[in-house]
Amino acid sequence: MKKFKFRFESLLKMKIDKEEQVSKELGIMVSELEMITLELEKNESRLHTFEEESKQLAKQGVTISEIRRLSDGIDHLRKKRKEIEQCKLEKEEEIALQKQKLVAAMKDRKIMDKLKENAFANYMEEFEQSEKKVTEEIVNYKSSQKKEIN
Repeated sequence: MKKFKFRFESLLKMKIDKEEQVSKELGIMVSELEMITLELEKNESRLHTFEEESKQLAKQGVTISEIRRLSDGIDHLRKKRKEIEQCKLEKEEEIALQKQKLVAAMKDRKIMDKLKENAFANYMEEFEQSEKKVTEEIVNYKSSQKKEIN
């Protein structure tokens, strides 16, 4: 009997490749989200530093221009925080969509894997039946040979 060959092997390979591609893209997106989170943390740290410095200088009695400089810096950092938070939300939405794509790609691949398993099971069943048939033919042949001799 011929060797097992899954007739949709190329399609299965394509599904596996697609799943790997989607998974890699998801990994890239997650690392980008981590970078955005780090940027947000740095911004928060700078904002906290500016606010503390502003409080210290207010206690010491500094010039209006110095207070204005710190106030402008704080406003800039707060705007930047809003921008970064918006960017983070967008990236999280992209990641959620990519996860859905990954789930769909995994389902497609699992369907093809199951088809391959079923095809292999059918192949093995046919193989066993052909083996059984050959064995029966051999037994029948030997049995008929014995009868002819007697």
